[in-house]
Amino acid sequence: MSTQQTEYDSITDSASDEAARLAALARYEILDTPAEPEYDDLVQLAARVCGTPIALMTLLDDTRQWFKSRVGLAIEQTPREVAFCDHAIRESALLEIQDAWADPRFSQNPLVTGEPRIRFYAGVPLRTPDGHALGSLCVIDRQARTLQADQRVALAILARQVVGQLELRHALRKAQQEVARRHAAEASLQTLNRSLEERVEARTRALHALSARLQSIREDERTRISREIHDDLGQRLTALKMDLKLLGQDLASVPLAHDSSIPADLDAISGLVDTTLKSVRRIAQELRPDVLDALGLVPGIEWLLQDMQSRSGLNGEVVTDGPMPQLNDAQTTAVFRIVQEAVTNVVRHADASRVDIRVSARPTALDISIHDDGRGFRIDDNSDLSLGVLGMRERAAAINAALVFNSQPGQGTRVHLSLKPGPDSDTSRD
Repeated sequence: MSTQQTEYDSITDSASDEAARLAALARYEILDTPAEPEYDDLVQLAARVCGTPIALMTLLDDTRQWFKSRVGLAIEQTPREVAFCDHAIRESALLEIQDAWADPRFSQNPLVTGEPRIRFYAGVPLRTPDGHALGSLCVIDRQARTLQADQRVALAILARQVVGQLELRHALRKAQQEVARRHAAEASLQTLNRSLEERVEARTRALHALSARLQSIREDERTRISREIHDDLGQRLTALKMDLKLLGQDLASVPLAHDSSIPADLDAISGLVDTTLKSVRRIAQELRPDVLDALGLVPGIEWLLQDMQSRSGLNGEVVTDGPMPQLNDAQTTAVFRIVQEAVTNVVRHADASRVDIRVSARPTALDISIHDDGRGFRIDDNSDLSLGVLGMRERAAAINAALVFNSQPGQGTRVHLSLKPGPDSDTSRD
């Protein structure tokens, strides 16, 4: 390998080392920071141990030497090209200049020929654990001298303590940054959670509003159909029955020589009309009981239980306690439908012999309990029943009512509805 190539490689390696050293210095984030007592104490101790008027903790960047801590010197920095420390960082240990006037490297240095008139210098490089010299801990005198052996050892120990303080400071800053990062991440996560919760709440409110609106539309339609069935079809069937009666009276005055079965057929048709009329009235009542609109919630519940008893043989009673509070139309309808679904579930699924309904009313609250002696259930065990329960819960949520199910297999079921009446409701129909 040629001498020229060797020199080129040396320059390249030196530039690479200097770049790595400057990167290490930047990593500690200490340049141009305020004085800190940890370093001031060590620099003061160095001056006392070595008996010098000046002691410095210096750090070298690419253009200057900057004094993190200083004793006996007023200036804060000098250009790097005149810095004794620039020579010290190239040493593996202590650099000691006993007489700068006699040393050709420093005899013409402006820090020697002018203030602070350095004559003696001793500096230990501040070398990081990964081998980079950031600067030096040095002592300076204005007269030639030599350090004693124990002073050299003490200066080296103090230099290691400075590096230890740098490492501790760096670790502390990293820990603080990590804590700040985690706090920021937690705050961001909390903000995200709040946003998601708000979206979920908004979506839930929208779904409840949609469900309430659909229930309101469905209830309006049931009411309309109930009235049409009761008024229109019921009246037509009643008119047909009256026509059949008149027809029978007319036929009774006419001799029926050829077909004596006509009166019996008319009676059969009239009976069929009576049966159809009862079915029409029952269907109309199930769609929307007249008693609910005419007399209110408790009579509607009493009619409901009586109707179930007549069709299923189920025993039970409705017990009321206290005066009924004022419910709006939406609340009345929702409560009735919840009770209706609960009683229907008893008939269909519970295999019960008895169901009792207690209505506990107060001016500010309404509590309704439906209790049966059936076989009980687990909601997840029966999808048909679960859909009914889901519908009941939707109706309860629409009027801000609490609905609780208590049931165990073989121990019957208790459904408890609690409502605080109010003039306003999201489900009020137009």
